[in-house]
Amino acid sequence: MKEKRYVALRAEMSKRDIRQVDLATKIGRKESYVSRRLTGKDPWSQGEQYVIMDWLRLPYDQMHIYFPKNGITGDNQEKPASTREQEVLNALRVLLRGAV
Repeated sequence: MKEKRYVALRAEMSKRDIRQVDLATKIGRKESYVSRRLTGKDPWSQGEQYVIMDWLRLPYDQMHIYFPKNGITGDNQEKPASTREQEVLNALRVLLRGAV
């Protein structure tokens, strides 16, 4: 099952009854452009993020909540791709447990 991306942004839009087409109009793009970003197919530009944060009157120090890396929040973050990366992470966990 695919994770929902940009959960906080979608929730804020829903709360304010803002549709994708409204957001597209605000940033001067087509609805399909916004859809590709909300589904994580393409990244938001930093400028677009600031315009959206301003429009929704959200503080910049919360940008990471509304625009998390790859659109995925918290525990749903993408896992390391390679086995070697996983081995390194496991070794670090063992070392950190021993240091406590």
